[in-house]
Amino acid sequence: MTTEYAFLEYTYNPSRYSDESIGEQFAALGFRMRTSSETNNAQLWTQRNSIILLNRNDDAEKDGISGIGFVTPLSSIEHLPVKYDDDLAMYILDNGTPFRSLFVDEDEYAKIRNILQRHKVYDLPAYSKPEFQHISGIVYNQHHRSVMDHYQDIGFKFTKQGETYNTLVSNNNRFSILIDRTSRNNNVPAMIVDTNDVFASTASLLVNNLDLKEYNATVDNFGALNYKINSYNCLAFGNEESYSIENKVVQALPGLDVIFRQRKQTIHILEHNILSHYERI
Repeated sequence: MTTEYAFLEYTYNPSRYSDESIGEQFAALGFRMRTSSETNNAQLWTQRNSIILLNRNDDAEKDGISGIGFVTPLSSIEHLPVKYDDDLAMYILDNGTPFRSLFVDEDEYAKIRNILQRHKVYDLPAYSKPEFQHISGIVYNQHHRSVMDHYQDIGFKFTKQGETYNTLVSNNNRFSILIDRTSRNNNVPAMIVDTNDVFASTASLLVNNLDLKEYNATVDNFGALNYKINSYNCLAFGNEESYSIENKVVQALPGLDVIFRQRKQTIHILEHNILSHYERI
């Protein structure tokens, strides 16, 4: 089966957080609302190639990332044990947990992309733009055999079993799921996004008054980048020829940290890097 990662779903309960506060937090991260459904509480927020489906749910027990959206041919969807959601115009596949897999057929997704290109950006107070390019992965705290099977059944590759995380990578290598083998609390504590300039992104997020992690680390093997890495309080992995330079917004949204990274000659999200952000090594 061929599926491609398309978006993340984020759900919040308005009894805990107001619509305005959630909108402000998304805007501070550089996202803008493109569409708002007239038939349900769903909105699409975008930044460059990053798309988040925002759901307002009065019954939600947790606030945070609640699902992953995929694009796949309609012929593949129809052979899955899916339920069609009329409000979202998407197919929902149960993976044995409250964390959802949502599927959009290719033609419908093309329509969505066309709508996003044409719709006016929702007017919110001006924020500095961190210029996140695309969402490249999540950390998922749910170590259960059925979850591993589910994602492999829809096309993910099981690439590595680490001491803490199992790593699953999408067909096109553009999206990773790091499944915490030590937890089954079914939440996503972090999403990882790519940026072309981690230092400019850091500056923009600080201007937007977001809380960035304080790291007690310095580097001296990144050549001309040493000064910036240390000055902007980033974590750096590798060397000046092959690296991932990273930073983290703490509780960027309720229940969610955002790790953002600039990389060169490196692709996958590494266990060591994630553990370093949470001081677990």
